[in-house]
Amino acid sequence: MRGTLYERFTHLYPYHHQVLTAGLTWDEVESLYGEASGDELTRHNTYPVILAVDEGLLTRIEQNVTDFMRYTGREPRPVTARSLGEYAGNIIGEYEVRTLDTTTSEVAEKIFQQLERHPRVCTYKRRTDKITELFSPGFTPVDVPYCVPEALVSASATWGADTLLVLVDFPVEQPADVLAHVPCVPAETPLDTPAFYALTRYWQEYTYATLAYIDRYGIILYRQFPPESHEAMQLAAEHDLVSVGACRQANGTLDELAQSLHTQNYGRVYWGGGLQ
Repeated sequence: MRGTLYERFTHLYPYHHQVLTAGLTWDEVESLYGEASGDELTRHNTYPVILAVDEGLLTRIEQNVTDFMRYTGREPRPVTARSLGEYAGNIIGEYEVRTLDTTTSEVAEKIFQQLERHPRVCTYKRRTDKITELFSPGFTPVDVPYCVPEALVSASATWGADTLLVLVDFPVEQPADVLAHVPCVPAETPLDTPAFYALTRYWQEYTYATLAYIDRYGIILYRQFPPESHEAMQLAAEHDLVSVGACRQANGTLDELAQSLHTQNYGRVYWGGGLQ
């Protein structure tokens, strides 16, 4: 017996949590997150993150941890909170080793460079403007058709009857570490979970964007204040590259994506896989 969705969730994440009422809008969920993240006196070394739990998310988490067991030469066994913690510790530990002789920014830059050489990203870039042209004089963004399901435009549009929306207090040292505990990046994406974790650390440290939400399509990063216009343009370029066009398609042109980041205190980043 695999159990109900809630039973499977609590088996993997036996942490303090609050199941949110069905039918909430993103604005209402954002408000609940803001209250939880701002209550530092009651957190006790935990960080709140909203999970949109469904069958696809849990299955992907279990598969990624099982693949990790095989990769490390262990016999695959049912995924538990303990094995998930070991997986997270491995990702965070490897990242800490990588940054001993370098900076988070340099690690992120290498990931962006590797991503630009990925065949799927190269195909996308041949159909649109190069990322470096964003900073050229007279740059005019071109909205290139890219087939992204309409449901990806907003987080709340993905909450179906089979989705369990949960506000979870993760026992981690910093918000980005939650992504290591929720390894749901699809196998077919240009970036794997360790790379996505490194970029989340980069956005957290250099743009003060905190991981606030995870679903099977991607993440939402929350900031206390929207970025300045020049920073919003760079973030738009990075998000569009990482999401392989999904962000731009959801928001329109690259300028419109930057404008949405400049006027909002959160930004949506898609995994970039399985969107065609």
